[in-house]
Amino acid sequence: MAGGKGLGSYDQAAVQVNFRGTSEPIAKPKDFKAVALLKNVKPDIVLIGQGSPPKGMGLDWQIDVGRAANELNIPIATINDFWNGHSRLDDVRLDLVGALDDYDVELIGSVVPTVISGNPGVVDVEVPAALHQEVENIRRQHEAVWVFAGGGPEETTAELELLLQSLALTKLLRPALVPRFHPKYAGAVNPQTNEPWRSLWERMLAPLGAQVVTLATPSITGEHVAGACDATFSGFSTMLTTAAYARQGAVSLWTNVSRASLKRQSGLDQVPI
Repeated sequence: MAGGKGLGSYDQAAVQVNFRGTSEPIAKPKDFKAVALLKNVKPDIVLIGQGSPPKGMGLDWQIDVGRAANELNIPIATINDFWNGHSRLDDVRLDLVGALDDYDVELIGSVVPTVISGNPGVVDVEVPAALHQEVENIRRQHEAVWVFAGGGPEETTAELELLLQSLALTKLLRPALVPRFHPKYAGAVNPQTNEPWRSLWERMLAPLGAQVVTLATPSITGEHVAGACDATFSGFSTMLTTAAYARQGAVSLWTNVSRASLKRQSGLDQVPI
């Protein structure tokens, strides 16, 4: 079962998809009947993701699958993509949680069996030579190259505002800034303006002029960018973890919105990196 950005990845890997959701990353399939689907597929185990945010924007269909598996007594597992990430799955009774590390196991506690599956942000990134060269060329003009990694719409807006305020007070350094908006939300419509969220964020960045840089190297991931740039700025994200692991700068943009989002998505009060 897949939807949104995941569909293309499954198709490229030639993986059979028994239920195809909408191509919109935050739209809940209207014809989705979790119990009926599981009865038809008859899986031995169900593995569900941890869509963020899980409720209110359509991604609660993963919770629907979990509840259906509980109802049908099918074992269910999830793999944390952030510390304590399984807490997003509401009242789903889990049989196994893949934990990031020992600290994540401690957070999960003894209620659910755990196995350490690793942190998706802790990866040895092999930065493409072309990207290295492009970043080096930018660095010659701007002294440093920073990347901003966005998350949800409200979080991105608040964190970008904080970063811009900080840059305005930075007199001795005029770094290049590479914006990396979350693909799930950049094209989503801002209900207040009826335009993509990306439009608002680009207007916020406009006063920086030539400091805002778009990387031209093809086929690069957020992890590549975090590994190549001098510092990554984000509230909390996989890219931030990747930057820290790569011994690059990792700066958490700590706003009230970010704090509330972290609490909602993990139950934590601080970013554990």
